[in-house]
Formats: sequence, C-alpha cells, structure tokens
Amino acid sequence: MISIELFNETVVALREPTGKVYESCRTYIEAALDTLKGYMAEPDDATEELMLHAARAACCKGAYDCVPLLDLVATPNGFGIVSNQNIAPASPHRVQALRQELLLQYTLHRDRLLYFMAAQGVKFATNHAPRTLCWAPFVLTQRGISVTTGRPLNVDEYRSLLPDIAEAEMHVRGVLGDELYRLLVQRITERTDDEAPERLAAIDAIHEAAMQHITAIIAHRRRGDAPQRKALAQAAKQLQDVLNRTAELVPEYKASSQYAAFHTPRYTNKKDDPCFFS
Repeated sequence: MISIELFNETVVALREPTGKVYESCRTYIEAALDTLKGYMAEPDDATEELMLHAARAACCKGAYDCVPLLDLVATPNGFGIVSNQNIAPASPHRVQALRQELLLQYTLHRDRLLYFMAAQGVKFATNHAPRTLCWAPFVLTQRGISVTTGRPLNVDEYRSLLPDIAEAEMHVRGVLGDELYRLLVQRITERTDDEAPERLAAIDAIHEAAMQHITAIIAHRRRGDAPQRKALAQAAKQLQDVLNRTAELVPEYKASSQYAAFHTPRYTNKKDDPCFFS
C-alpha cells in the first residue's frame, strides 16, 4: 500500500489536503505498482530502495492514467479536484501539460528502478529481461538521444524510436557477431567479477563503443545532416578500432566470421600464381 504522504511528495502538482485526489488515483496506482513489480522475478525479496523507486513510478503512472477522469481545477497551489461547481476546471492545455510531465517523471522513476535492478544483480522476470543493448529510455538519454528541446525521452517517445533502434542494433550486431552481441546483452544484468581485469576492461570498452555507434546511427536517421554523417563514420571507425585492439582478449569476437572477414589478406597478383594477369 502506497501512502498518501508518498503520493503527495512524489506528485506535487496533485497534492491537496483532503486526500480526494489520492483516493481517486489509488486504484490506478496499485495497478501500476503490480505491473512494476512484475519486472522482478522475485518481487517479495526486493530491497527497500528498489520498492521506493517502484512506488514513486507507480504514483506518477497512476496519476497519469487517472488525470483524464478527474474534475481538475487550477489553483495557486497546483491542481485540485472540483468541489464547487462555481470553480472553472483547468484548461485542456494545462491538463495535457500535466500529463506529459507525469509521464516523464514516471519514466525517470521506472528507469531508476530498472537501473538499480541491473546494477544490483536483481533477477528480471523472463519477459522483462533486457534483450537488446538499448533496453530502456535512460540508455539512450545518457548518450545524448533526447527530444528536440533536450528533455529526456519518456516511454512513449522511446517506443516511437523502436524501429530506428532495431535497425541500428542489427547493424552493430553484424559488426560484433552474434556471440559477442549476446554476451554484451547478458552482461547488462549478469556481470561477473572473477574474470581477468584486462578482459573485463576490453568488454566494457567494446560495449561503450557499440553504444556510441548505435546512438550515432539513430541520430543520423533522425537528422541526417553533415555533422551526423561525420559522427556516424567516426563511431563506426572507433568501434572497429576497439574490436581490433581487444581481439586477443575477446575470443567471442576473434572466432567470429566478422573477424575473419576483416582480417583476411587481400589477393595479390603474383607472377607465379596460376591466375596471374598482366
């Protein structure tokens, strides 16, 4: 059960003393919390820190889902529920702006939940485990992919980018090879510290270069101007340079057909070759 105090602290725009807004949103908040707990394979064992992130995200999502059904008014202290028919409701524009802010706050709290789950080795439920390198909005936001105003992506904007993300990841997977790509995805939630430090550093460097290449592809697809074309070429070169430099430490790449293709010597036209041509 999420308390009214936590709701008022998290969703400041809907804070009011009577508790009517909280009661109106409570069913939606509880449904959102159940969904967020479903990200964890064993939610009953979740730490207090994780559950606080989940609870804050649920407050924002519950309010976002409920706002269209509320009789809202704009007051000097924010939005409240209409209790007097002489009070004019808030304009649709202000209500939409509020919902967009709630969606962004939900995204940020949900991302914190997912980040700490991955960082702390909390087991994800099978249907929510990361399957790609760009597995959540914050992965793109922290590398410069945002809306035109610079605001972080919300979950809807992230979903709208999924076709671009899929194309970018497919391209980079073709550079890395299937085995190395799967290893990078696996390490999002299953990092091991018993490997040689040099190998861990090499894999981290490959992961970062791969993400820079992916985000460069996405940025190029969104804008496609000359600076983005240059950044894309630089990102591609950087990834290949990192792969070449670390190949001895990463057999997943060195044994791949991608490595063989890149390192196969070019044919040279020699006189003693049966196929010699002058």
